[in-house]
Amino acid sequence: MGIPQAVQLLVQLNRIDLIDKKSLCSYIKQLQHDESFIGDQWKEIDTCFSFCTVACLKLIDSLDIIDIDRATNFIMICLNFDGDFGCIPGAKSHAGQIYCCLGFLSLVQRLDNLDLSTGNIEKLSKFILAAQDDETDGCADRPGNISDPFHTLFWVVGLLLLNTYDENIIRKVNSVLCMPEYIVQRT
Repeated sequence: MGIPQAVQLLVQLNRIDLIDKKSLCSYIKQLQHDESFIGDQWKEIDTCFSFCTVACLKLIDSLDIIDIDRATNFIMICLNFDGDFGCIPGAKSHAGQIYCCLGFLSLVQRLDNLDLSTGNIEKLSKFILAAQDDETDGCADRPGNISDPFHTLFWVVGLLLLNTYDENIIRKVNSVLCMPEYIVQRT
């Protein structure tokens, strides 16, 4: 599903006028399957497809074409006991899902679904920090694995979305769309 990246690129190039918004929205709308979104011809579902869908729709100002309540429910049933998210209900926690699920909740203004009284934010922050490699300071997909830049990005953005990371030590980025804030503000 490379559509969100294509839309991001057109936004960065300030060429959103090249997007056939009606056709794109029609295509995206049919990807919503029950509560989740399918990402390929085999109808695979994954929270990352849910995120990609809302990121794309946010950039073209069309979030209203999907059922946000149902889609949010799918994200929330992927929340695990350790405070992190899996790609589907019951799947292992994974750092990439931090970015996808928190990004989704932020874009649809539902971060409040992470009930503070249950300690979800603290659990999630602890999971993220436990995946940090003491030697490289990078982050792995889960505690005990080897760190890499890909998962470190998800780790940093997850902490930013939870407001548990000091934004003064990194350049100002839109922590949901992983793009420079000034570009996002142009849209």
